[in-house]
Amino acid sequence: MKEASEIRESKKRMRTELRRRRHELEESYRQEADEAIRRRLEELSVYRQAQTVFCYVSAGDEVDTRKLLADMMAAGKCVAVPRCEAVERGTGGTVSGLTAEERGKGGVFAGLITEKRGKAGTDVPAAVGERGRMEAYAITSTDDLEPGAYGILEPKAYCQRVLPEEIDLCVVPCLCVGSGGTRLGYGGGYYDRYLPRLRPDAVCAALCRERLQGEEPPKEPHDRPVDLAVTEKQVIFYEFSK
Repeated sequence: MKEASEIRESKKRMRTELRRRRHELEESYRQEADEAIRRRLEELSVYRQAQTVFCYVSAGDEVDTRKLLADMMAAGKCVAVPRCEAVERGTGGTVSGLTAEERGKGGVFAGLITEKRGKAGTDVPAAVGERGRMEAYAITSTDDLEPGAYGILEPKAYCQRVLPEEIDLCVVPCLCVGSGGTRLGYGGGYYDRYLPRLRPDAVCAALCRERLQGEEPPKEPHDRPVDLAVTEKQVIFYEFSK
């Protein structure tokens, strides 16, 4: 069995490689793939039936969620996005896996999202002695966003907090998803602390580009799998999680 330090180093190397590959993807491919991913997600019954959706605000080279967020708001869904409430000092040079260069590339939606969730009805801190926490707040337009921590767009102070038990669907970013639903994130651990707080019947979907799939992320005890992954070519459902 691999030591914990060895697993962490393996994940770190995989993140570095996948970030490099993601950055090198052609712009035309990214745009086409992201549009196809959006369409596939919106065709799912779990999306159509969801009344409250927690979705990341894309930044840098992440799968673009601008049109997705606009569609959700136009459909009358309650749309929640993250705000960073606290961050531990000395956590390193990236936030949610975005470099300073990437954080400057997202324009109006140069954000990222994160988490704040818990077991149904249990409003406990998302960060249990770890790096920090994020909370979900409802927005009704992009006018409700402003640069927050690290220059990332976040909901403004007047936005209303959305409680964990209210969220039906959680849409998360990733570098890749393995065969068992193991999501390789950015190393901050925010989602791993967030996802266990979801209501048992809530669904977590990761958005991934097909060209970055194929890797098998090492799994640690705290890693929380997603329920499904959406790429431009397919929707992959995983049988486990809750």
